[in-house]
Amino acid sequence: MVQARWECSAAVNGQHIFVFGGFEQGSGALASCEIFDPATNRWTPLPAMPTPRFDSGAVHVPGVGFVVVGGWKGGWLGTVELLTGSSKCSDHVNWSWRQLPSLLEDRTCPAVAYFRGHVIVAGANDGQNISIESLPLTAVDNDPGQWTRLGGPKRDSDLFAPLVVYKGRLLLSDGDQQVHEFVPPPGSVNLTLEQFTWKPVFTPFQPCPTHPSWFCRSHISAFASPRTPVAIARQMKMFILHLFDSLLEAVSFVPTVLHCTSTYIDDNFNAAKANDE
Repeated sequence: MVQARWECSAAVNGQHIFVFGGFEQGSGALASCEIFDPATNRWTPLPAMPTPRFDSGAVHVPGVGFVVVGGWKGGWLGTVELLTGSSKCSDHVNWSWRQLPSLLEDRTCPAVAYFRGHVIVAGANDGQNISIESLPLTAVDNDPGQWTRLGGPKRDSDLFAPLVVYKGRLLLSDGDQQVHEFVPPPGSVNLTLEQFTWKPVFTPFQPCPTHPSWFCRSHISAFASPRTPVAIARQMKMFILHLFDSLLEAVSFVPTVLHCTSTYIDDNFNAAKANDE
């Protein structure tokens, strides 16, 4: 990178990797941002964020830009900022930042996803429950209005609640490693997200014959005991780095792992659906 950093947030748009803020020893929270182009193997600086921060969350909003939420700078942050790009020619993009409405709750290391035209932010608030909020934001109407509180899973939680959109489904993992899907009531149409609820679907990290041995529940048991937000974030990142190291040592496993993970999720969805029927 152009500037050394850690505890930054990152998002992708299908072509480039965008990195936002972070922490540098001696400098503290960073406002600097960078873009990586795999085609040229080159990092390029972006305009600095209005708010220096680390341990933030970031997500790409198609046709709009990149939203960066929450984080830490002397305390938990609720600020939200949008990076947008405009191009006067095909090979040059002018990037700029603008402020969006602040979160309803300050959050550090929040989970962020883009689902059904909304930026969804979860967890990383008080560590007692999974609180969730959403902000409408689309290419057609990028005047977002205000954040709206959504219902969370009906259970206690650790501080973090990872979110992912998989095949059009919004999934959340709670503190007990139970995966929930955000679903509308059966038979309903044209509902707002406020009317959706979280439905438990399966528990991940069970043994799988074609998984490498490290891809299992035992490797995340270290996250069960209470820690400070920063300590938990560091442990999670070390776990992710361990997975990447394992992949690099056995590149031949990558197609198998990706196929197995996708198949495993699909199988659990199908099993849950069969049980409902």
